[in-house]
Amino acid sequence: MKDNGGSLEEESLDIIYNAVIRRFDLEIDRKKELDNKANNLVGFIGIIASLITGFGGTYLKIPRIEEWNLDSLRLLSPIISFALVLMFMLLSFVFVFQAIQIKRFTYVPHAFNLIGAYSDTERLTITQHLCDEYAVAIGDNGEVNDRKASNIKKAIWSLSFGLFTLILHAFLLLI
Repeated sequence: MKDNGGSLEEESLDIIYNAVIRRFDLEIDRKKELDNKANNLVGFIGIIASLITGFGGTYLKIPRIEEWNLDSLRLLSPIISFALVLMFMLLSFVFVFQAIQIKRFTYVPHAFNLIGAYSDTERLTITQHLCDEYAVAIGDNGEVNDRKASNIKKAIWSLSFGLFTLILHAFLLLI
């Protein structure tokens, strides 16, 4: 069945192809957003960790072993909470760097494959093969982006636990 010079099958395939391309572009945009979020998180964690380290180095007093008594045990509680906060910050750094480290991303179509494999092929066959390539790439890229997102979530949770520990300790000092 012809319609304005093209078949209904060609129109359907064009619609499918355009939908697949839009979905592929969404995964690329998602990757860029996740990378930006991870980079911003590195900066934020770095600033918070620097402030906490500066505060701890300036105001925490570590008692000497000869001076230990019941009163010195009370002095160890800020040191322990400080160590916990730094541990959570370090853990957050690890998760963010894992998210940033994931660089594998599948881009299609491969130009050399197009030229060699499809130089004398019909348009419908080329479009079907390209849709298949894009579909596989979308699945691979979705998995990569899901891992990035998971590591960023873990980093945010770790950062939250660190800040909660810091706030809890400050609150307990006031009581």
